Formats: sequence, structure tokens, C-alpha cells
Amino acid sequence: MSNNKKVPKKIYVDEVKYEKLKNLLEIMNITITDFFDDTMTTFIDSLEHAITSNDKDLFLQMMSKNLDVIQEQLSEELKK
Repeated sequence: MSNNKKVPKKIYVDEVKYEKLKNLLEIMNITITDFFDDTMTTFIDSLEHAITSNDKDLFLQMMSKNLDVIQEQLSEELKK
């Protein structure tokens, strides 16, 4: 993990998914903080690479994943 200063942030997550993730990470001896830090770093690095290298396909692929998540969330909300 990097030596950057860590600050608490309030985020809202699905409780069931969070507990599943937490349990799996505990088995793997990985903290939630380390997991999110690594995940955010990977995402930021990938997106910056796509932008700086002008890799439109990679950029669109990353944005497509985001749109898929948003579409799924909207679908779930509309079912309620």
C-alpha cells in the first residue's frame, strides 16, 4: 500500500455486497482499505493511460462498464 495520507470518507454501499466482500477479503488477509486503495489506483492509472495514449477503444471500454453499472442500478430501481 502507498504511503499517502489516508482520510476517512463517508461512502454508501450495498450492505450485502459489502459483507460478502469483507468476508472474502478476510479469508485472503486483505483489508477493505487496501482493497479499495488498490482498486482505485488501478482504475485511475488505467483511465489516465487511456486518455494520455489517446486509446479510444480502452477509454470507451472503461466507460461502457460504467454505463452497464448505471443501467443495472436504474433497472433495479424501476423494479421497486
